[in-house]
Amino acid sequence: MSPIIPFESLDNNTEFQNEIWIGFDKSIKRTQYDDIKSTFDSYFGDAITIPELDIPESENIYLYNTIIIISVLIAALAAINFAILYKYILEKREKYIAVFRICGCTKLNAAAIFLTECMIITIPVFIASTIIYDRMLLPLLGHYFIYMEQAYSFAVYAVICFIYIVTSIIVLIIMLALTLWGKTLTELKAGADI
Repeated sequence: MSPIIPFESLDNNTEFQNEIWIGFDKSIKRTQYDDIKSTFDSYFGDAITIPELDIPESENIYLYNTIIIISVLIAALAAINFAILYKYILEKREKYIAVFRICGCTKLNAAAIFLTECMIITIPVFIASTIIYDRMLLPLLGHYFIYMEQAYSFAVYAVICFIYIVTSIIVLIIMLALTLWGKTLTELKAGADI
């Protein structure tokens, strides 16, 4: 931890050795930087030089926001794609559905079983792919896009994960409803060749 020096309490003849470093916990905004610079200029005058703040240009911010939006859309489309593929799996498992229903499983319980099965597969795979992206691919992209690693915060990952899970659940519920509620028990028995 750096020492804190109340420079207003020092007399006018006190000299600082070469540099004063100031660190921030979070990135600062342009207005905050301008306030800091004007404060130091008013106290120290020409005796201090403050380096210019490296702020991404608005085109770069637009680019990174666009990349994040595309990531969200890809997550939503991946969820829809997974749900549609799972509908095919459900159609192939009509025999199991018929057995469940004959043994007394309600449509709602059957839907809950299949939905839980999907979430057990989907959530760990999504988390693993996010970790792989964050630890392996993002540092490589950082060489080409300077602020790329800063654009993806934990909050962005959480929003993408939330959208992926909610989209998956909604589409899966629709697919399950079409599959389970679309056929009667008699049709399931006939189609399952039990």
